[in-house]
Amino acid sequence: MRIKTLYLSTLLLCGTPWTSKAQETMTPELLWSLGRVNLVDVAADGQALIYSVARANVPENRFEREYRWVQTAQGTESRLDFGGLKPSEIQILEKSQRLAFLANGQLHSARFDGTDVLQHTDVEGGMEGVKLVENPEGQWVVLFSRETKTVKGARDLYPSLDKALVTVTEDLMYRHWDHWSDDRSRHICLMRFDAGAAVKKPHSDFVDLMEGEPYDCPGMPFGGAEDFDLSPDGRYAVYSCKKLQGKEAALSTNTDLYWVDLNTLTTTNLTPNRKGYDRMPRFSPNGAYLAYTSMPTPGYESDINELWLRRISDGTEVLAVGGEFLDGFDWRGSGELVYGLPDQGTHKVRTLKFSWKKASFKKEKTLELASGDYDFTGVRCGGTAVFCQRSDMNHAPEVYRIDGKTHQPISRVNDAVYARLQLPKVERHTVKTADGQDMMSWVIYPPNYDPNQPHPALLYCQGGPQSMVSAFYSFRWNFQLMASMGYVVIAPNRRGVPGFGEAWNRSISGDWGGKPMADYLSATDYLRELPGVDPDRIGAVGASYGGYSVYMLAGLHEGRFNALIAHCGLFDMQSWYGTTEELFFAEFDLGGSYWGGAAPLSYSEYNPMNLVDRWETPLMVIHGGKDFRVPENQGFEAFQAAQLRGIPSRLVYFPEEGHWILQPQNALVWQSEFFGWLDRWLKR
Repeated sequence: MRIKTLYLSTLLLCGTPWTSKAQETMTPELLWSLGRVNLVDVAADGQALIYSVARANVPENRFEREYRWVQTAQGTESRLDFGGLKPSEIQILEKSQRLAFLANGQLHSARFDGTDVLQHTDVEGGMEGVKLVENPEGQWVVLFSRETKTVKGARDLYPSLDKALVTVTEDLMYRHWDHWSDDRSRHICLMRFDAGAAVKKPHSDFVDLMEGEPYDCPGMPFGGAEDFDLSPDGRYAVYSCKKLQGKEAALSTNTDLYWVDLNTLTTTNLTPNRKGYDRMPRFSPNGAYLAYTSMPTPGYESDINELWLRRISDGTEVLAVGGEFLDGFDWRGSGELVYGLPDQGTHKVRTLKFSWKKASFKKEKTLELASGDYDFTGVRCGGTAVFCQRSDMNHAPEVYRIDGKTHQPISRVNDAVYARLQLPKVERHTVKTADGQDMMSWVIYPPNYDPNQPHPALLYCQGGPQSMVSAFYSFRWNFQLMASMGYVVIAPNRRGVPGFGEAWNRSISGDWGGKPMADYLSATDYLRELPGVDPDRIGAVGASYGGYSVYMLAGLHEGRFNALIAHCGLFDMQSWYGTTEELFFAEFDLGGSYWGGAAPLSYSEYNPMNLVDRWETPLMVIHGGKDFRVPENQGFEAFQAAQLRGIPSRLVYFPEEGHWILQPQNALVWQSEFFGWLDRWLKR
């Protein structure tokens, strides 16, 4: 049997170059030429900010990032150079009138225009995730993370066999998402030195605040500087950490907040009685309060995310925002919190003003600052100003300032590209589910859509599973691109997503293959009746839980679909339970293990592999070799089953990718294969 190999040079050479006159709709190549904007930091007075722009260098198969300095009052913008260094984690230091940043793993600083670059540290092994404050004594107090050896590894057991590559374990969590566990941990460390002091070589005068502990902060693999914070005076630090190992860690979401007195180096657990995720500690600008998020339900990673306040003077705590799926916040002054949350298909921004006098905590006012059919994310405050990133299904994120109910653009990185495009039409629709519920669904139409002509269509199945279909802009699951390629797309917020009440969100746990599948079929039947949709040319696509959904629908759809694509989907729930890593997710959402007593329906009626005898629709399977959340055997088993059933099927395997496709050339191959398969079966 011959395995077909697709070479990138062929793909790129065959791609049609776009010009300002010829380009009318979005293409994969144009999508991957867009700048990816990220809000980096905002000055305390709101008069300046920094944002970054990352662009894919496809021939080099990497990303190149630049930083831009904006003076918001004057409306001026300049590019920061930093003497050719490649910076990250930039912070604005008002007292010192400098920008602090990491480059080559060490702390540097520069003037606000990027000149006069100085190196301040020479820490062995380098630094990550820096937070820095300027204390009243004229010092820079720096918190950072670094890797350190904390346990014995295989090379300690076999020192003379240093070429052996092996993992040896007697416990769980031996791998996580896309990396294998080893003998090293990420620790929070402290350093103090005179503001702007020159580098010391070697720089060993730092303190490991987690000395000898085999735990990670920031949490692996996605945690960053949001996992810890410094008080404004540099006296205290707080960090979030799951101080569990092995099976305990695999079965628990219990991260706690740890308070460190940086003068005495004593550490105290602030949240010993909270057994869910406690995260994102943030001191108020005056240092009087600590805010943080907390999930109340142990083991449930998609729980409501409450916002708690702690008064530093006496340790009293109050619930500031409850019953919401809060997804980020910042302080605007020391008596107001600005936070983001999913709500009815978009991510909005709200603000809470409060007063706290003695024993009396009072919520004075709650306002909605930003709404509409947009996603507002990454909220940051400076002075009275609120900044964030705004996106919709036709526009990649840009930096915006929120003024009352208006949104003022700060960055316009991709405006010129979108101005040349014919944009798809995006609509909200209400679909009645099989049990009579109202399900908010997005419908995206091709540019110049003619309802009198038959069009192929797609059902988009969301992953998560507890993840809302919002006004997001993906560089892979891009609705603008799908519609521009001629497809009508329906993207339903089926059972299980946040933003539509806690009951709607929780209802999917233990019922993966039940009502959510009925919701998808209801959305498909609604799609089939839309003017201009050809009911005989409909596909279903999705990733992760969305891939699971595609495998389930393959046995349930009763002729509704003509093509299917599952990316990193779960195929056999029993073997998945036995190979995934964060078992708290499987325990909560599947209802437990497959052995002993009455096994949950997740392993029988709601297990895609048990429906293979009903499969008959052409199926593409996509999977990554470093996906340890949904291991590669899930994709291999599904593809093999389809092949042995004689079903037209295609396997697209990326050995160096994980749960996502991140490398530029791989991403373009993904797009080519994705639309090639759909066009093959839906545009005949």
